[in-house]
Amino acid sequence: MKITLKQKPTAVFGAWEVYPDGTLIGKLKGPGGKEHEVEIYPDRLTEPDLLLAIHADRLSDDWNNIIPAFFAACHLAGVKSLTISTDFE
Repeated sequence: MKITLKQKPTAVFGAWEVYPDGTLIGKLKGPGGKEHEVEIYPDRLTEPDLLLAIHADRLSDDWNNIIPAFFAACHLAGVKSLTISTDFE
């Protein structure tokens, strides 16, 4: 679901916003200070390597915010179980 300007986040964890359907939006600063948005839709929350991809792509340097935002999004999206990969290969 595309988030519109009328919708408000259910929760905010640092630069990460969690929306009622489980969408995660990170408002992050890249190299040079340029701001960009990362949108993670609910259908991607169960991908085992999602957190590794966020780490590898350096999309979050504040794990104290992305982890609770991720689990809040999973809860709102109705995700009942997860498999999380910790293999960097």
